[in-house]
Amino acid sequence: MALLQSKAVAAKACCIVWVGWKKALSNTKKHSVSFKKACTAFGDKLSITVADIEHSEKNRFVIIGKSIKSNTLVVVHLEESDAKIRIVSARKATKNEQRVYER
Repeated sequence: MALLQSKAVAAKACCIVWVGWKKALSNTKKHSVSFKKACTAFGDKLSITVADIEHSEKNRFVIIGKSIKSNTLVVVHLEESDAKIRIVSARKATKNEQRVYER
């Protein structure tokens, strides 16, 4: 695990985002969204966060928010102890997810 901190994340409750670098590279290759870019969605004051009920982990959530470059992203993450967040995956929002965000 490696430590990755974004200015946007730091501005929102001093969150620290932990990611595995192999997973981060795999995600970038698959979805064309880096975990570094995904971190910026946590700084979106208009973001929507919901529990990820499709998975059994209690602290697993999905956030739909704008990146620092104004792309609407979907970021699946785990909220761990001490306000640490571990990103599971990040991708561009579908048109339907963009509509949900814009409501």
